[in-house]
Amino acid sequence: MGMTLEILFNTIGGLSIFLYGMFRMSDSIQKLAGQKLRNIINTMTSNRIMGLGVGATITAIIQSSSITTVMVVGFVNANLMTLRQAIGIILGADIGTTITGWLLVLKIGKYGLPIAGIGIFIFLFYPSSKWKQRGNLILGIGMIFFGLELMKLGIRPLKDLPGFIELFSKFEASDFQGVVLSALMGAFITAILQSSSATIGITMAMASQGLLSPNSAVALVLGENIGTTITAFLASLTGSSSARKAAYAHISIKIIGVSIIIPLFFFYVKFIGFIASPEEDIIKYIAISHTLFNIFIAILFLPFTTKLEKLLNYIIPDSKQNLNLEVDDDNLAKVPFIVLEKSKLLISKMNDIYSCAFHDFVTLISEDSKKCDRCVDRLFEAERQLDEIQIIIIDSLTSVLRHSDSNKSVLEVRYHLELADSYESLGDYEASLAKQYLQLKRDNLHFHPHRKKAILKICSLIGKMNSEFSDLLKYPDNTKIKDLIKRSEHINQILQFNKKMENTMEIHIYFRIMEKLRRINRHLLFIMRSVEKYNNL
Repeated sequence: MGMTLEILFNTIGGLSIFLYGMFRMSDSIQKLAGQKLRNIINTMTSNRIMGLGVGATITAIIQSSSITTVMVVGFVNANLMTLRQAIGIILGADIGTTITGWLLVLKIGKYGLPIAGIGIFIFLFYPSSKWKQRGNLILGIGMIFFGLELMKLGIRPLKDLPGFIELFSKFEASDFQGVVLSALMGAFITAILQSSSATIGITMAMASQGLLSPNSAVALVLGENIGTTITAFLASLTGSSSARKAAYAHISIKIIGVSIIIPLFFFYVKFIGFIASPEEDIIKYIAISHTLFNIFIAILFLPFTTKLEKLLNYIIPDSKQNLNLEVDDDNLAKVPFIVLEKSKLLISKMNDIYSCAFHDFVTLISEDSKKCDRCVDRLFEAERQLDEIQIIIIDSLTSVLRHSDSNKSVLEVRYHLELADSYESLGDYEASLAKQYLQLKRDNLHFHPHRKKAILKICSLIGKMNSEFSDLLKYPDNTKIKDLIKRSEHINQILQFNKKMENTMEIHIYFRIMEKLRRINRHLLFIMRSVEKYNNL
């Protein structure tokens, strides 16, 4: 009984410390390198090799292929990248995650506690938030090595228990059936833990104590590669059809890769044996098998990303919903820069909706009777959409404030909230313009040609600004923005007119429309000044 408890305490305690160390290290690196990671992602092109490199780099930095693939699902869900780009990044992420195994090859487990101690010291005695995150990072690394040592200590006595040896003999990868069973076991354990790094660590600990043969360890690693896809799959369930395609691409790639290797398994392990002898260093042998498999599937699938994309498009039809951009997965919410990128896309969408609705109002004033009813409907629909998107942005950005202590992230959150609020107000004013038009028609009134010309002149000035600013919102240029600000200020001066005129309903509606246009221009001026100010930070 005493030995059983000791085994349980050391093994479960070691696994817990290992997992918590992984979390500490990954979380700290994300906070320290968040903006750099964002810049890396922003450099993505349709180039497959570039996507592969981006995926490998990000995952090597944050030490979690699950987080990278969940991020990719989020980007596809937000239309920030194509499925083809996503497949390249996922293949790279699978290579990048093997870095964890190579860290464990370093025989410094006995130094885990001193490393953790250094991390704690930095965290407690350095006031800077950056140094605190560096301390957290070092603490996480120390906990990973210490956790692995504890697992080894807990597992060591198991080799003297006949029952345990008999159980694992059923999963001995000495024949085809044993290879399949071992792979299934690896997939099952990884799906439960949702961390291939943890199961790789357990596999290495057991193999180092002689509880697993080299063949069984390699077979388990194959299964662990399938099990790690569960996290992205769960993240895609509430996403768009594009997000599901990205998750299914990851699952398909892993399953096909393992299905190819298993029939050739014994040739595969011999090939690994040429690179590193399992008798000399079993942990290095396992790390090589993990890296080799993921390089193999990258070479296999990278040339066929277009065909895989077409196949997934055929199997999973596109959904009709276009605004499914909420951050509805906690893993995504913990990665501030993905939330901010999605918020940026939504604000651009708000600008497009506002601009199209403004064009509809111009059509109303021009009195193209065939289009009038549709234009009125679209103006009210634009108000509803802008309200809805503002709520999504607010809900999404609160997660950034919870999970980021970066001053730049907080400033960007405030900037996005200001823009979202202004665009929501623009939608309200456009709906008010539609109501004024309906009142004009209901009373069977028409604008005097001079007043109609005045309205269309202001609309033309604002419309040109809308068109030019749409590009500047995506690709900022402060020189051009300053020019637009001057033009907007000039429109404000034009709209400071004398209201002492004959008091008729037509004139009353005219002044109300001009007042709404003045407020629209005022909000555009605020948006442009906010963009200029943010670009100067």
